[in-house]
Amino acid sequence: MLVRRNIFNEIYCFVTAHKDTAMTGETIKMKKLLISLKAFLPESIKRILRCMRLYFNNEVPSDEIPQIQLDGCILYQNRLSLLQSITSRDTVAAEVGVLYGDFSKEILDTTEIKNLTLIDINTERFKNEVKHNERTTVVNVLSEEFKIVHDFDWIYIDADHSYSGVKRDIEVYKNFLKPGGYMVFNDYSKVSVRSLGSLGVHKAVNEFICDSGWKVAGLAFQGNCLYDIAVRKPT
Repeated sequence: MLVRRNIFNEIYCFVTAHKDTAMTGETIKMKKLLISLKAFLPESIKRILRCMRLYFNNEVPSDEIPQIQLDGCILYQNRLSLLQSITSRDTVAAEVGVLYGDFSKEILDTTEIKNLTLIDINTERFKNEVKHNERTTVVNVLSEEFKIVHDFDWIYIDADHSYSGVKRDIEVYKNFLKPGGYMVFNDYSKVSVRSLGSLGVHKAVNEFICDSGWKVAGLAFQGNCLYDIAVRKPT
């Protein structure tokens, strides 16, 4: 699931050529405006923009993760089984980029999670059974605007899939994890064939792992080859 597959992601990443630019107040306002235009663009136009980004993208290989940071990594059948393995009745977690809340509902239905904070730019589209669940906290902001001080057990990152967007989310949310907590990234890949999208998740996550020394705790398979990866904060 590519959350926020909107015109902003296509235009912004194309114009900035995947540079890790700072999000100023004006840039955030522009991002919100462009996100609001999503509903007015047909899928055919979005696909053309994605093709343009793929064509002009100067792809370079992602950094290789050192073997020592891969030792102990567990393979999972899918992303839900990965999250189930790190969730208990005392778990307080967050999902960044929710769309309609389909995956949120799966988490709530199959675990005893204590609280799941749902962070998204448009919470009005959430399923009612997710939005009004006694175990959820809904926060209506851009992912990089989240500022509520918290120590989460795990954070699921599924928002802006561009390289710069993932880098920004990493910088924000690594500070909201308790020691030993997990950041789990959706769509750990470079290209989505289905949407013709060019993803920056793989490159951004690999760079973070190599630079930070955090270990890879798990890799979850998916039928569409858009895998999930979990990295663990040192204790």
